[in-house]
Amino acid sequence: MAGFACLATHYVAELSCGHSPCIETVVTSTAQEVNEHLLKDCVTLYSQLIEKEVAGKLPVENDDELKTMHERCEKQAHQLLKQQAMVVDLDSGLGHQLSVSRTNYVIYK
Repeated sequence: MAGFACLATHYVAELSCGHSPCIETVVTSTAQEVNEHLLKDCVTLYSQLIEKEVAGKLPVENDDELKTMHERCEKQAHQLLKQQAMVVDLDSGLGHQLSVSRTNYVIYK
């Protein structure tokens, strides 16, 4: 669900239950939910891109070549994150979460 549609849904749900929701709380919880889904999408995008990048190219000549492939894929995943994230706090660490999630995906796949 899109960020603002999700925000409206949460807010109306709180009102329907007879609560008087604090808009800041609703925005924060909605942003967290939207960003969690987005983070999964970014990790999926990164893994698809890196699999396509390295297909048929392994082993690589050197670490720099692999690093360049990684950086291209990571840049695209970060662009998706920046375009679609609901940012409540600009220093929220989503970029770091993407890196950690991507690393965990690669390690545990």
